[in-house]
Amino acid sequence: MNRPSAATLQISSLHLRQALFLSLAVLLTLVGGQLHQAWKNAQIDSQLAAQAVQVSQLHAQVSTARNVGGVQAAPVTTTEFVATHEQRWVF
Repeated sequence: MNRPSAATLQISSLHLRQALFLSLAVLLTLVGGQLHQAWKNAQIDSQLAAQAVQVSQLHAQVSTARNVGGVQAAPVTTTEFVATHEQRWVF
């Protein structure tokens, strides 16, 4: 049995430097990916907040337009605009 033991393995300084560089590159790639994902999530959150503000402003404009002249129109329910969904069974 000519299997070399761990004590007799010779690891050169070049191999050690290459392994350390590889681990540093992997670490930096993972950190960069996490930072990019956090940045994208922050952008999406700010866009959603801006859209929510726009929707609330639009809702306020519509409700004030209905109350013009002291006559209040009937409120519009969301079920009027929702299309009915037919259930279809596929076998």
